[in-house]
Amino acid sequence: MSENQEFKKFIEQLADVSEQNILKYMDKDFSVEYKEDKSPVTIVDKSTEEILRKMIEKEFPDHLIIGEEFGGSTDITDEYTWVLDPIDGTKSFIAGIPLFGTLIALLKDGKPFMGCINVPCQKERMIGVIGEETTLNGRVVRAKETGDISNAVLLTTCMNDAIKYFGDTFLSLQSRVAYTRTWGDCYGHLMVACGRADIMIDPELNLWDIAALMPCVVGSGASFYNFDGDCMGLEDQVFSSCKNLKADVLAVLKNQ
Repeated sequence: MSENQEFKKFIEQLADVSEQNILKYMDKDFSVEYKEDKSPVTIVDKSTEEILRKMIEKEFPDHLIIGEEFGGSTDITDEYTWVLDPIDGTKSFIAGIPLFGTLIALLKDGKPFMGCINVPCQKERMIGVIGEETTLNGRVVRAKETGDISNAVLLTTCMNDAIKYFGDTFLSLQSRVAYTRTWGDCYGHLMVACGRADIMIDPELNLWDIAALMPCVVGSGASFYNFDGDCMGLEDQVFSSCKNLKADVLAVLKNQ
């Protein structure tokens, strides 16, 4: 078994265990706390990350780990670094909306190398590896090849946040597409990667929000980029889109 195959097998195990832990709390009562930035966190976020950390520490004791709930060194120059977001879309999870997911990424020499988007309630698991084709539940998927932005489906997590961050340029982009939906967080990027949507706009993200997305999106044939048109998967705002729409998206957002 190659090293890539070993890592993929282990990521599947991490996704299985995290899914089991999360689903046992669905439709149950649990307390919600709020961080300094006013974002919510639950016992489910924390316990899921703790479980994943213990599994990684046991299997790869020399690997670095960074997670949303318990942090870790931001010096990601080690050969291998795991980046965890136990529940991407905690607000959806709290509300019982099934479009949240667990993000598991493996960085190699500080760059996204392998990623998993696991959506427990939908039973959808996307795995991407740089240099390989992205799979959804084991089946190769491809992004759409939409060439006309007027036919595009635009996604974002929160309309208010997108307008606050991009201002009138987001409204301009919205006016050019076929329609806009808020099927957001990691699920929006999954939808672009598997050909269900055309553009996903995500402002103000952290490393654990982004690192797993890049291999999945790129391996589907879609573009994954920042405001400058490039992305190594570590920036604080990213866009996923069909390759044919990248230039149009950037031109509108830059008001060119």
